[in-house]
Amino acid sequence: MRKGFRMMVVLGLLFFLAPVTAHSESIGVYCWQLAPYTDVVCFDVDNRGFAYALTGWDHVPGEYKYCAYGAVLFDNYFNNYWFEWTADVFAHFAAAVSTTTLEGNWIMTYTTPEPIDGGALIFLGPGPQIPGTADGIGALMSLTSKRNLLGTASSSGK
Repeated sequence: MRKGFRMMVVLGLLFFLAPVTAHSESIGVYCWQLAPYTDVVCFDVDNRGFAYALTGWDHVPGEYKYCAYGAVLFDNYFNNYWFEWTADVFAHFAAAVSTTTLEGNWIMTYTTPEPIDGGALIFLGPGPQIPGTADGIGALMSLTSKRNLLGTASSSGK
């Protein structure tokens, strides 16, 4: 009886989780520079159906490379993307990103809710970036290609 109950629980969990995992599909790896610094963040962007998941790293060649993970949501009201990610355990980043340029402004908090740093988030293009080659890569993609990266604003119903 106990084995049968365990099997029902396992099958129930699989049945419940199957639709969630079926929607995860990578749309590629893309990179941004955290100006005015030389940090480059590259993320594998996964379409989860209702949001985009970010998995990647924050890297400064010759200095450090941290794991980074987060999410992207489309905001219909402001017609932009909200990026949020964590790197280096305590560093939390947020950025409002344009749907046409995939660029915007970023802020960083570190163990407190008040922003302690920030700057421009510059779209560099597809990645992963080879260490030391971040300069000038932003010119590789046209605005049309950038807009198609995460979908167009027309999908929001506006």
